[in-house]
Amino acid sequence: RMLTRTPSVVAQVFLLLSIVLVIAIAVIQINQQQILSPGLKYGIVLDAGSSRTTVYVYEWPAEKENDTGVVSQTFKCNVKGPGISSYESNPGALAKPFDDCLNKVKERIPVNLHKNTSVYLGATAGMRLLRLQNETAANEVLASIQNYFRAQPFEFRGAQIITGPEEGVYGWITANYLMGNFLERNLWRTWVHPYGKETVGALDLGGASTQISFIPEDSQENFNSTLQVKLYGYSYNVYTHSFQCYGRDEAEKRLLALLLQ
Repeated sequence: RMLTRTPSVVAQVFLLLSIVLVIAIAVIQINQQQILSPGLKYGIVLDAGSSRTTVYVYEWPAEKENDTGVVSQTFKCNVKGPGISSYESNPGALAKPFDDCLNKVKERIPVNLHKNTSVYLGATAGMRLLRLQNETAANEVLASIQNYFRAQPFEFRGAQIITGPEEGVYGWITANYLMGNFLERNLWRTWVHPYGKETVGALDLGGASTQISFIPEDSQENFNSTLQVKLYGYSYNVYTHSFQCYGRDEAEKRLLALLLQ
């Protein structure tokens, strides 16, 4: 009897060992995936316009596509109150309006990633005008912002006044990125450069300035007003021009002044 039962016992033992081995391999693969998986990265951008400040949270896979991240916006919050240039006489009052949005941002980003999440603030035409009128006041506003963000758990990368051409190029990148002119998924769900797709121009009407940006037919002819950007392995020569004081709010001020004459 023992001899007749031995083959079945051996078969059962081998079956059990096989199941254990399969489970072990699966667990090891899952653990390796968790260790090797690049996960998500987060970034916070504050768009400090002339009339208001908006906070954006972006996320992207740590693995980049040709040295550029595939970014998606996950959260947006409008800071209460006017633009930061309006605090020229009381820079210390800037902190409180930021608190509400920053507290919401902290909830959106995993706590363990706070210290590795970069924060950038870019101020546009409102601050460019203030710097022209009162450079000391503009520096005090930026210093107040820097002090506030250095006390936050995120990696603060600075608050700066961007130039008109920089603002124009950023608007051009945003418009074309959202239209899928830089990248698209193919049938195999991998990211590729769209075949035969052309970029579009961008006209950005802000509060204190207006920017126009596009790729000219002859970039050499407009060399002094052309900026080169590299995205997903491709280079673009973008013509951009900023019209200071030709934004919506500044145009309204000039119209009111004209009517009062």
